[in-house]
Amino acid sequence: MPEGSGARRPAVVAAVVALVALAVIGAGVFRTHDGDWTGPFLVGERGGEVAWPLPVAVQVSSGYDGQFFLALAFDPFLTTGMVEALDDAEYRAHRITWSLAAWSFGLGSAPLRIAMLYALLVAGVAALGYWIARLSSNHGESPWWGIAGALGLGGLVCLQRMLPDVLMASFLAAMVVCLARRSRGGDLGATVCFTLAVLQKETAILALPQIGLALIERHKGHAVKWLAVPVVTVAGWWGYVDRAVATDGHFSLAIPFSYPGQGWFAAMDLVLERSTDLLRLTKDCAFLGLHAVAILLGLTLGLSQLARAMRGWPVHGLAASIGLFALLGTFLSLQVWVEPWAYARVLLPLLMLLLLYSLEATAERWVRLSSKGVILASFLGGSLFALRNIIAAVP
Repeated sequence: MPEGSGARRPAVVAAVVALVALAVIGAGVFRTHDGDWTGPFLVGERGGEVAWPLPVAVQVSSGYDGQFFLALAFDPFLTTGMVEALDDAEYRAHRITWSLAAWSFGLGSAPLRIAMLYALLVAGVAALGYWIARLSSNHGESPWWGIAGALGLGGLVCLQRMLPDVLMASFLAAMVVCLARRSRGGDLGATVCFTLAVLQKETAILALPQIGLALIERHKGHAVKWLAVPVVTVAGWWGYVDRAVATDGHFSLAIPFSYPGQGWFAAMDLVLERSTDLLRLTKDCAFLGLHAVAILLGLTLGLSQLARAMRGWPVHGLAASIGLFALLGTFLSLQVWVEPWAYARVLLPLLMLLLLYSLEATAERWVRLSSKGVILASFLGGSLFALRNIIAAVP
């Protein structure tokens, strides 16, 4: 191998991922949404004569979460009537990193803010590929795992539905890379990445064992000072949002509990009621089965770390975080009904962290094989999902 080629390959992986991301987004915009660049945000009908409080015309469609990030990009500080576009203003405004960055780089231009949302999403998925490729190279593995990890089902769902979960995953991957440097600068970078991840989606807090245990190991009693960066920043923003919204109600995660998997059975039951299409049924079963395997694998790793902690042995922070994300997947399967593909973006961090764990020499052989098998299945499923949506012009 020529000198320096190993260092260049992660950059090549990032470039390939960025080109594919641009192609997927562009195909969706022009084939599915007739060239309307607001189309992929899936802005929903607001009813009656009520117009969306946006300074740009929007293509009204079925409605999905992307519309709320689009709205926040025009008013991240909730100082105008844009709050009316949010179904739960406090809940949505907590996830601010992407929208605030687009607002900042948009320089007051409405079209530029939309362009920045696209640019930042492409940069995020490309960065995810880069971080995975870099860690793969550092552990003597192929950097091309960066492509499979970034362009799996979760990443492609985010690209086609304009969802920033991939940005949260990218920040967490960058956090792992920074911690691997084992330096004060790396630890500072890790705390910043962790903060941005939590401000993008609150479930990133489940990666706390990874960064917390690493900081405790290196800084002992001073670890609290390092964790003050995310704690103060996140608490400050959430407090500001609470005051800015100023409503009597509050967000609630009141979900009827049932046995694990109940939500998945409800989803499949509705799929069977709506369609007798064998191909669609097979696809949905495959998507749910893929994430069920990832959840079981993650729970196994998490329980192994719990057993170590109960014996007073050192705990592997990354494996513990994987276990928590697997618990999130179990929680979502209790009674939450969503489209089967939606689990891909919610559990994207679980699959990404499983891949990073599988790269380590200390990982058991069965874990390495299982994790990489899940990633390859996700990559294949994501490719088929994206192609189907583009060919059939599915929004």
